[in-house]
Amino acid sequence: MLKSNDPSWSDSENLKKILNETLDKISEFKTLNQELEKLSSLGSEQKLFSDNMIKKFSELNNLIKKIIPEDLANELNKLKNDYDQMKTEDLLESIKKLANNINSVESELNRFLEIFKKIRTEQIVEEIRTRTKQAVKNQNNIDKRLRTVNSSSDKEQLKKLVSEQEINNKEVDNILKDLKNSVEPIKEFSRTTAQSLENISRSDNAKKTQKNLKNITTKLKKDLPYEAMDASSSAIESLSSMGDDIDKALDKFQKQSVQKMASKFQILLNDIIVISKSQESLLEYSKIIPRNSSRLSELANEQQLLQDQLKLTMKKGFDLSKETFFITPEMGKEFGIAFGQMNSSKSKLFERNTLSSVQNQEKAMNALNETARKIIENIKKMRESETTSGYEEFLERMKSISEKQSSINGQSMDLSLGQFLAQKRDGVIGSVLNQQNGIKKSLQQLMKEFENNPNISKESLNGILKEIDEVIKNIEQGNSKQTIINRQKKILSRMIDSQKSLTIRGEKEKERTSITAQQKEYDEIMKSNTNNDQTNLIIIDAMNEALSSGFSIEYQKMIRRYFNSMLTTKLIIDEKDDKSND
Repeated sequence: MLKSNDPSWSDSENLKKILNETLDKISEFKTLNQELEKLSSLGSEQKLFSDNMIKKFSELNNLIKKIIPEDLANELNKLKNDYDQMKTEDLLESIKKLANNINSVESELNRFLEIFKKIRTEQIVEEIRTRTKQAVKNQNNIDKRLRTVNSSSDKEQLKKLVSEQEINNKEVDNILKDLKNSVEPIKEFSRTTAQSLENISRSDNAKKTQKNLKNITTKLKKDLPYEAMDASSSAIESLSSMGDDIDKALDKFQKQSVQKMASKFQILLNDIIVISKSQESLLEYSKIIPRNSSRLSELANEQQLLQDQLKLTMKKGFDLSKETFFITPEMGKEFGIAFGQMNSSKSKLFERNTLSSVQNQEKAMNALNETARKIIENIKKMRESETTSGYEEFLERMKSISEKQSSINGQSMDLSLGQFLAQKRDGVIGSVLNQQNGIKKSLQQLMKEFENNPNISKESLNGILKEIDEVIKNIEQGNSKQTIINRQKKILSRMIDSQKSLTIRGEKEKERTSITAQQKEYDEIMKSNTNNDQTNLIIIDAMNEALSSGFSIEYQKMIRRYFNSMLTTKLIIDEKDDKSND
């Protein structure tokens, strides 16, 4: 229908039918939202679900709301109500807008489906690990109590032990069953891990574990506690061994995930380096070419080619942002600066304004180099944290927002104490309002980027946002300064509590790799000595790869100059960091 300027009657009827069907589907989404809200509310009031489960209902509800934007539903209803009265050109324009919105919804749905798959796989992995550890712990507890009984012990005590043993036996059976079922979803992300888990579920050790556990209950029922103790010792040994095998497989899965993500970042880094090197070559030539040269249009075309290359690289970065939080808004901003400066450079070359073009090209190169530096930093962070999610990035940015809030609180306190002259008060109030709005936007952006992270409490952050809205309203209405200060203190307190909660949760997750205080101190010393070397190696590896790509001698000289400048820049930054630390 979009290809026709005069839609037929059948086209119109088909469109009406599609509109009604689409509105029905949106209505189903809204009904699902309402049901989830009711279920969450009822579960909370009646204590039917755990806090974690209620939180997941809330997160799912928010995601469904984001998938179907409100303006899409409004556009559909408007089109349906005004359809018969609309002119052809207005109708076609509305359909175009609608098509764009629907494409956006489809893109969001695909993105959420991919994220849900990855999150679910990570949950399966952690659940199996946690449940296996708990089963070993339960068996150890049963074994301790088992060693206090003998043939003359109370029959009720033996019955209770039998009951507890049967529960643990069933849990181990379920773990092995879930281990087999996890193979297919994990295979999508790591075939070797899936194969390892399948082998564990079918191994002789798994069969031996099940046999030993069942043997304990059999011996207890026959009133043979000493033989049950022997069976329990064997069960603990085989179950612990199975748990170790699962741990190794899942640790390998995590390392492979990090390596895979780091490889994607390395490809992105290499692309940026190649573009930056080509931009440097164009820059050097632009500096010496005369304004009346016939080659200026060729240079403009070369700039266009580089801009096209950057566009493809930016798409790679955008695709990566759907998989990890290590692609930060700052990196996106640098990409945007480089793209914009290239566009300006191209226009200036067509206008024969080489001086301005050179300035644009220098800014484009600076932005590309800054993006490369951030990628190198994030590859290092990823490998150090052994995670691809970028969860620590969230903590850092939450801390930054908290510090800004603390600064605003100080300004508000000064206002209430009369620290400013009357004529300056309005300016300071305006500044506080602008900064408070800025913090609100930063927090909203942060929540949007981390909306799919199960470790982050959306309820807590939404509470902070509500408090910020109240502060903004109070400032705009000129309410009592003390009211504003109290609310701002509350915001800062909640931000700090949120950071503490996240930090504690992060520390608990790292307990399984705990080491002694002396070992930690030693590792920190070793890290401080090797981190710089690792960064340098990444830069040098990238340079060697670029040099081995068959470029001419002149290009190879430029490549070396480029990488040497990166290493020099890094050394200057490191020296400044050392001085500031001193």
